[in-house]
Amino acid sequence: MEIVDKKHGFTLIEVLVSLGITVMIFLTAIFSFRYYQSSVELQTVTLDFVTYTNSLQNEARNAVINPALDFTGTGRVIDQLPDYYVLEIIDNDFNKFYCKDSLVGIGCTDSIDISRNNNYIDVGIESDCQYIAVRRRNLDMIQFDTNLNPIDSGTCTVVLTHSLRSRTNIIEFALEKNTINESSK
Repeated sequence: MEIVDKKHGFTLIEVLVSLGITVMIFLTAIFSFRYYQSSVELQTVTLDFVTYTNSLQNEARNAVINPALDFTGTGRVIDQLPDYYVLEIIDNDFNKFYCKDSLVGIGCTDSIDISRNNNYIDVGIESDCQYIAVRRRNLDMIQFDTNLNPIDSGTCTVVLTHSLRSRTNIIEFALEKNTINESSK
């Protein structure tokens, strides 16, 4: 009779237990990665929004008056730059456009689509004001009402929420102080 050496190999139970532990580790890693990915998506959209707002402030700050002569014979100098640099929050997205004061009211350009990355559609954007603007002449942050009339005071709150998580980022624009505050919940 021959003796079989059992030192080489695994039993079926050992293989199944090892496989079960490996599957649980991989499932934990997948769920952790999805949680991390949603955090990154929310933070990216928040940073994009704050960056676009800061970009508007910089555009207004760096605007150099570029006068052009009025060739109607009056000899007046006309300021060609926009008076307001505007970020519009609409349909779960944001756009920018420029506005100029005139004798008949405020005239605005067509909106320039600066849509956020479509990879981040799980992040919703809500705001209690539709327009946030920067006034070029004194660099004040203001908001516009729905008829594009400037409102100089108050706060504007933008809430960004990820649909797959209960995490929310809040951006608050304190218009009197010209500050942007960001917080998370």
